Amino acid sequence: MLPHALSFLLTLKSNNLKYFKIIEVYKKKNFWKCKIIINDCLCKFHFKQDHKRLDSRLSFRINDDIYLRKQIIKDGIYVNKILKNKEKIFNIKNPMSDYLSLILKNLNKKNILKKNNSITINLVKIMEELVNY
Repeated sequence: MLPHALSFLLTLKSNNLKYFKIIEVYKKKNFWKCKIIINDCLCKFHFKQDHKRLDSRLSFRINDDIYLRKQIIKDGIYVNKILKNKEKIFNIKNPMSDYLSLILKNLNKKNILKKNNSITINLVKIMEELVNY
């Protein structure tokens, strides 16, 4: 999940990685958390795995808003629902499918591919240090 969270953050904030610093990493068998600074953003990631749970859940906080992603299978297809502060529900398509469609539609537009390449390189730099911390 960490690569997805970092990709989301790098895309949201900016694909230019100017600075990152690892403040803390804590590891257990089914639990992992870290605190890092990416550019000017303090990031706290907490990942917990429950082998008994059949569905996939993701929650995150941006400022005072808490988001919960529930992934369900409907007619054999994964459907993602986002709840904002336990109220508003947003249905979203599979991000990987949307991304691949975007790439295929824009193969001749180098700026989209350059942005993805930059995000991927920055993601690898951060992941390598976090995993080996």
